[in-house]
Amino acid sequence: MRQAMLCLSLVLAAAPVLAQAPIVGDAAAAQSVGGGQPAATSATQLPTLVDLVAELDRNNPELKAARRDIDMWVARIAPAGAPPDPTLSVGYMGGLLRPPFFPSASAPNSLRQFTVSQELPFPGKLRLRSRVAATDADAVRWDYETTRRRLVANLKTAYLEYQYLHR
Repeated sequence: MRQAMLCLSLVLAAAPVLAQAPIVGDAAAAQSVGGGQPAATSATQLPTLVDLVAELDRNNPELKAARRDIDMWVARIAPAGAPPDPTLSVGYMGGLLRPPFFPSASAPNSLRQFTVSQELPFPGKLRLRSRVAATDADAVRWDYETTRRRLVANLKTAYLEYQYLHR
């Protein structure tokens, strides 16, 4: 019921804005019948359902958030298939009184060590991670479509109830 009231308020809020827009079919019919002058449109003219659905697609915050979620999940596909980052490590072993990385020549047990390593994943693992990320993004796209269809259904229900009560 709350969704229906929200959709009905959207219909009522969009009615004055959409009523000001010229309707091409009505203007052409009025010009052909009335000798070239368009007839005055009534102030109670309701927007069409197609206009309201287009307005819902453009300005609904829930749909905007769902589109951003899709963009976020699509952006995760490429990094999921990238190899892991290389690592660099630095080590020092020597006397406690000496500054690091400057062992004296008289201390044969001191050691400086620099290591670079790269993890190599098992073949096919990166491709599988990319496919999993793409599947997750596809699931989010279907969630968006489900949300959109639910909102459009609520809007249509509220619009028909409003049309019924208006007449």
